[in-house]
Amino acid sequence: MVKTPFLGSRPSITLVGVGRWVLLVLTILAQGEFMSVYAQASLPALPEQAQAVINDKVAAPQGPNIWERNNLFGDFHGLRADLAAHGIYVRLAEVEEVFGNPFGGQRQTVAYEGITHFGLRVDTSKAFGLPGGVFAASGLEYHGEGLSAAALRNNALTVSSIEATRGIYLEQLWYEQSLLDGKLAVRVGQMRADFEFISSSYASLFINSTFGWPGYAATDLPGGGPNYPYGELGVRVQAHPADGWTLLAAAFNGDPLGANGPASDSSGTAFRLHDGVLAIAELQYQLNNGRDASGPPGVYKLGGWYDSDRFNDLPRSSNGPLFTNSLSNGKRAARGGNWSFYAVADQLLWLKPNTKDQGIGVFGRVMAGPGHPNLLNWYADTGVTYHGALPGRDRDTVGLAVAWARFSNSGSVGSGGPMGKDEVDLELTYQIVLAPWWQIQPDMQYIVNPRSATSTTPPAPHRGNALVFGVRTNIEF
Repeated sequence: MVKTPFLGSRPSITLVGVGRWVLLVLTILAQGEFMSVYAQASLPALPEQAQAVINDKVAAPQGPNIWERNNLFGDFHGLRADLAAHGIYVRLAEVEEVFGNPFGGQRQTVAYEGITHFGLRVDTSKAFGLPGGVFAASGLEYHGEGLSAAALRNNALTVSSIEATRGIYLEQLWYEQSLLDGKLAVRVGQMRADFEFISSSYASLFINSTFGWPGYAATDLPGGGPNYPYGELGVRVQAHPADGWTLLAAAFNGDPLGANGPASDSSGTAFRLHDGVLAIAELQYQLNNGRDASGPPGVYKLGGWYDSDRFNDLPRSSNGPLFTNSLSNGKRAARGGNWSFYAVADQLLWLKPNTKDQGIGVFGRVMAGPGHPNLLNWYADTGVTYHGALPGRDRDTVGLAVAWARFSNSGSVGSGGPMGKDEVDLELTYQIVLAPWWQIQPDMQYIVNPRSATSTTPPAPHRGNALVFGVRTNIEF
């Protein structure tokens, strides 16, 4: 996600405010089918590998029963199937959500936001007779305002994975060529790294943005890195050297926004190439993923990134202490390059008997890097999901997760005195699948010590830990 300027006012909570918050939640639940709401597949947490599943759903026969269709509008009298036969897949999806914080944060309020997601993917083998090629383009329109900007002073672990600055964005525009019987694939163009790197399939259930592209990367990389809603120009190579093993490596332009921030590129169409280089690599091992596997499947990943751009330390006073107020209070040293290492684990613990995908899965991720010039230098998250936990609700999923971000010495002291060193997000969520094309997801989060991750100025006073309630609804058209 992209950090947006804080839009705040004095803290207040009234009966009118609480009533407005409750009314909006009930409205989004009640309107359901008649609202424009986005599909889960458009969320930044979704791994890129899931696109094959999306293509299959788009091309699959659409029956007359609206509750069993893969898309709300069905097959459009055979149009979807005809396009798929020629290798063309078109998507339109929407996500709408409302969140409020009745307690904590800098002020108590309700925030509404949503995205409309557009996607096109072309299989060049079917479309043009060019084997092994894929062309993809996608964009989105963001509307509303997120709760982190409205009430939590742009905290590091942003409440929602779709929070951004209002506007229309070109998300991705790339071509990929598969070689050596699928053992090697090269992709060139504008891409989002969060679809493939540092991703966790089980973590993608959760709504807080850190369970997609971790808050560590979104905070410390220039412009948040090549992640929602901005892609970056680059080259990605994917190799399968042996059964169960995958190597991903990519090089991107180092900053999607440049020195002037969103003013440099408010739509993702500047196609920047002069902001250093972000290099990232990841080695993956898939455990028990074969048809004859004797145990539950899992995916384990090790990776790291290096950004060659110039990074500035937060200002230091003449006697040594670090400050997070203004550059005029101290000297700032420019450093060349920045880096981080990380590890990811996804593991199915238990498969419910006589089912293909119901059961309990767990995930965990850790990231670490230098204390300077980074605001965050340690990060970890973990969680558990249960797919099909309730009788008669085989397609629903419940999950509990926690994320922890450690502020480095660069961000631990402010002009008003010592501040908390950690920000923590605890999230409980339940995704209700009303139809293959429609989900509703009530969500609760408790954010400990919400810290500003967007400015070197002292944060305004706040009322401490924030309790957040909300609901998201998704539709695949």
